[in-house]
Amino acid sequence: MKPKLSLRKIIKEKIEYMIEEEVRRSPYIAWVSKGQMMWGNGIHWKEAEGWLKEGLFKHIGIIRPSDSTLQYQIAQYGYCMPWPPPSLPPMLGQVMRPDFVNQWVDGKKYTDLRFFWGLGYIDEEGKLIPQYGNGIAGYFIFLADPTFRKDQQYWLEDQPEWLRMQWVRCHDTYIKAVEYQIKTSQRKVIISQRLLGMEEYKELDAKIDDREIEWRKNRTSDID
Repeated sequence: MKPKLSLRKIIKEKIEYMIEEEVRRSPYIAWVSKGQMMWGNGIHWKEAEGWLKEGLFKHIGIIRPSDSTLQYQIAQYGYCMPWPPPSLPPMLGQVMRPDFVNQWVDGKKYTDLRFFWGLGYIDEEGKLIPQYGNGIAGYFIFLADPTFRKDQQYWLEDQPEWLRMQWVRCHDTYIKAVEYQIKTSQRKVIISQRLLGMEEYKELDAKIDDREIEWRKNRTSDID
């Protein structure tokens, strides 16, 4: 029976499986993409049992609408449903960052691994897709121990050209991608400070007796 798991949990367990089977074992390096996660099966999970093989589409029970269906929607309503659903592709990053990358950075887990990504999608012809130039296509995960670098190099050289081009793209944009995250974090700090500095609400009074406010009855410290 398929377990009732959240999509986040499914993604995390699929990545953990991949790490144990391909990164902590030969070839000690792997590439996981948003597309692989959505469609499932593929190189990482073909030997897995049961639900781990399945991609997110199958887990939530959706299939790609036919071209005729999409064309009918455009003709009938003036638009068609986006495919894939826009909430699904970002989910890989939403799991990778807090559950893997941040755990490594904080020295809590995965300290034997390195996570490597960049900006831009490379198609199967080895071309950068212009409309996705600033997106993250996926993540390379590999063992940090230099003992395994030769095996990792053999693996990389043996990959199709588009994947080797994806490595080059990550190589060229990794710093930019991290700097973008830093700027985003700094922006969040500025926004938070601005929000914390808002005082105008204190100038209004709802005129409720403190004795009628449940959470203030037994307070141990003042609430401004």
